[in-house]
Amino acid sequence: MNKFKRNKITSLDIIIFLRQLATLTKSGISIIDSLNLLEKSQDKKLLRLLLFQIKREIMSGKSLSTSLELTSTHFDKLTLHGIKLGEKTGNLDHLLTLLATHQENTYNLLKRIKATLFYPCIILTLGLVMTIFLLIFVIPRFAILFEGQDHQLPLLTLCLFKLSYFLKFFSLWFIGFICILPFVVKKLHVQQSYWQRIATLPLINTYVQKFLLARFARHLAITFAAGIPLLQALALLNDTTYSKEFNKAVLYLHTKVSTGLSLHESMSHGYFPPLIVQLVKTGETSGLLDTMLNKAAAFLEAEVNQTIERSCQLLEPLIMVVLGVLIGGLVIGMYLPIFNLGNTL
Repeated sequence: MNKFKRNKITSLDIIIFLRQLATLTKSGISIIDSLNLLEKSQDKKLLRLLLFQIKREIMSGKSLSTSLELTSTHFDKLTLHGIKLGEKTGNLDHLLTLLATHQENTYNLLKRIKATLFYPCIILTLGLVMTIFLLIFVIPRFAILFEGQDHQLPLLTLCLFKLSYFLKFFSLWFIGFICILPFVVKKLHVQQSYWQRIATLPLINTYVQKFLLARFARHLAITFAAGIPLLQALALLNDTTYSKEFNKAVLYLHTKVSTGLSLHESMSHGYFPPLIVQLVKTGETSGLLDTMLNKAAAFLEAEVNQTIERSCQLLEPLIMVVLGVLIGGLVIGMYLPIFNLGNTL
């Protein structure tokens, strides 16, 4: 299993591939020769196989964009469309560089988010595991000491004993359920809708909305730099988002722009922050829309990082309080009968 994970093609592999291909094509090396060089330098078997399949499709007469689409699902529609446009305009190296930079920014943002949330999640997980361990293996030993005295036990202690008995009796069923849950979710194809529901939660929705706005700005900047018309760019971006609400906003933009409104006027309907609308207006007025969109994306990404860092600063003491209540409640519940026995004596 670990060997399979090491050989699995990741998003970082795709980013490195795009960056290396951009560098080689910019140096004047043909696509076939570039793929040959990249194939020989790869350690992962799956990645070498992918490059071989792409090269085989190109040698059969297909374009690079068509070959990527036929051989892999690791390239999104924006990447494929950008490469196709680069092939038509002769600016393939420039488009590959833009796409690689965009994917690097997205990857780094997600990496920072995961790194920021890692510590609170680990602490909470360890606390829950410790609590379950005490309930299953430690508390039953205390319960043996007080058998037949249920009517004399404090309510907290009695509840802990009942919960401990329940967990111990159904522990194997519970572990089995946790193990098969990912396979059931994958089989029923409910994973995407499940994450979409989580993304609508009040706190998480703030992060998701800003992240989607940043990605939208990056995508739109790439399409303008590639020379794609605005209506076509909006139609393309509508297929590259993962939020129904955001898809509706992009579709609304497409409808308004098709009626003759400018982009910043179409974005003024309330979903997009005023600062982003102002930056877009400045970009349209000055003719530097792609530059202003990149600045807007950088601003939103910085906001996401700051919001997550502030949330984690609030979450850490809250998690400590929760763990203190859990562990402290277990300890107090176990020793209450002993304290009461001391009082009666």
